[in-house]
Amino acid sequence: MTTVAEAVLTAFSGEPLSAPPSLPLSLEVHAMAGSRGADVVLLLVIIAAFYGVGRLMKSDSVKPSAVCAGLTAVFMLFFANSDFWSIAGVNVDDTGVTVTHWIGGDDDLPWDDLVFASIDSGKLFPAFTDDHALVLVGRDHKVTLPRFVPGIASAMPIIAQHLHY
Repeated sequence: MTTVAEAVLTAFSGEPLSAPPSLPLSLEVHAMAGSRGADVVLLLVIIAAFYGVGRLMKSDSVKPSAVCAGLTAVFMLFFANSDFWSIAGVNVDDTGVTVTHWIGGDDDLPWDDLVFASIDSGKLFPAFTDDHALVLVGRDHKVTLPRFVPGIASAMPIIAQHLHY
């Protein structure tokens, strides 16, 4: 019999749950996979378009670079997934899940604190990299496991063991 947790995790990973791998499980995000490279090129095109908008304004008081910076900031704040740039890897062990970041501290979620899981559909950018994410919610915080982490599907059976719904 399939539980709700198993159904959610299968829907997220896109493949049926298999036998859990041995622990600890360490998954690293590759700095430049093919889809990530395409998204970086797309972002550079977007920034160039923003600069072009600034050039078209032809104002003596506003520099094109200022317009470009402002539009890029708005785009990155509201339309881009910050996990695309910040997540370095995911570690799963007997104590819980740890999401490591390139800059800043790690996000830890002990198995004892895990309450439920949900699927986040991602944001407008990145366009080529699949940024759907499994959000594991604990009692006082949450961790986000993006689908673009290589091998993330192998962590799903372990997470299913700790979800109780």
